[in-house]
Amino acid sequence: MKRIVLITILAAAVAAGAMTRAQAQSPLGAQISYQGQLRLNGAPVHNVTCDVQFALFDAPSGGTQIGPTLTRAVHLRNGLFSVADLDFGAAAFEGLARWMGLSARCPSGSGAFVALSPRSPIVAVPYAHALRPGSATRGNLPNGVVVVGHNQATGGVSVGVRGRSDSPDGRGVHGWNTALSGVAIGVMGQTSSVSGRGVYGLAGATSGQNFGVFGESPSPQGHGVIGLNGATSGVSYGAVGIVRSPQGNAAFGKNEATSGNAFGVVGWTESPVGTAVIGVANASSGQNYGVRGATNSPAGYAGYFEGRVHVVGNLSATGLKSFRIPHPTLPGHDLYHYAQESPRPENVYSGIAELDAAGAAVIALPDYFVAINAPPYRYSLTPIGAPMPELHVAEEVRDGRFKVAGGAAGKRVSWVLIAQRADALDAPVVARAEGEIAPAGANTPGRPIPPEVVP
Repeated sequence: MKRIVLITILAAAVAAGAMTRAQAQSPLGAQISYQGQLRLNGAPVHNVTCDVQFALFDAPSGGTQIGPTLTRAVHLRNGLFSVADLDFGAAAFEGLARWMGLSARCPSGSGAFVALSPRSPIVAVPYAHALRPGSATRGNLPNGVVVVGHNQATGGVSVGVRGRSDSPDGRGVHGWNTALSGVAIGVMGQTSSVSGRGVYGLAGATSGQNFGVFGESPSPQGHGVIGLNGATSGVSYGAVGIVRSPQGNAAFGKNEATSGNAFGVVGWTESPVGTAVIGVANASSGQNYGVRGATNSPAGYAGYFEGRVHVVGNLSATGLKSFRIPHPTLPGHDLYHYAQESPRPENVYSGIAELDAAGAAVIALPDYFVAINAPPYRYSLTPIGAPMPELHVAEEVRDGRFKVAGGAAGKRVSWVLIAQRADALDAPVVARAEGEIAPAGANTPGRPIPPEVVP
């Protein structure tokens, strides 16, 4: 047979055709089909088998070849041929323009391949245009889903939908709900796993000020981030923050307003036995803090409470311990009273005793006195109404009572008794260097205030 040397081509490429029911259960491969026609001197080549080489390029001439060169033997009828198993690799078609370069030799196995020119552009079937970069898929489905990504793998780190951006100001995934009312959701994540994550954000950079998840709202009544746990029982959490850095912050709230009643973090509960904010330092050693507050303002408060305050355990403080109450005679002013301090945990009892005809009195202490106090006791007696040079403690505390004598008959005596608490006999008078009281410093105690966070 006369060898074919001058060949032209008419061709188009489409995605691989219909799958069988069995094939539909497996992931779709990267194969494409290719149909074309070989002509010699303008006439179709008929009833002959030829070898055809297929090579994919990123330009109509020159450029870079994408994937391997594939060779197929095709039988021509009226010049037409079809190949359905061309696989140039999973990354061959990612939305960028591609051209198919062909070479042929007829009959099959004879001589060298002849390159065909020009290369043929790879064009998509109409609906495939919705998948090209910058395209949009739209639908009017009140209860439907316009785009679904479904990874049916039951193991491994499988991804249903993935977005990526290489721009410093880009978004890998951007969800936008333009509705002006209703519970409109821009991006929603959902999981059915008992240990799953509905939404997971990862800032993979190992340096710099990055954010795994960042929420922002310009509305005065809005929320940048809100966490809602709909469970009606159990130890459930609306939001949980976890860090592994020794200098990290599991949860950080910042209000950048420079005026007004601005809150960095707010905790709220409607339960009659609820806790709006709870802090737990779970480490069983070291000087850690369940809740810590700090202020840089000389007139500020690191902690401010409205209502009753209860402490279970020891309470320590530096500086003055004052009590601020409304001034009884100067309206609009406050009156400060200060706590009396001692190097030991002590209880103070006082009163006025009426002396009998013998100038004596038995003073009864509270019925719990013996249970919470330990000797030795210190006594102070002050005569009222007359000098009493012989006034003295005749009998020390016994069975919750003590006796004074040597006073003036019918007069009164002011008395004070100071006792050390029985449950605090070993309380330290001077704090150890690594003890209960933290070291002084600009951000006492412990770790520094978190740095500026700028979106």
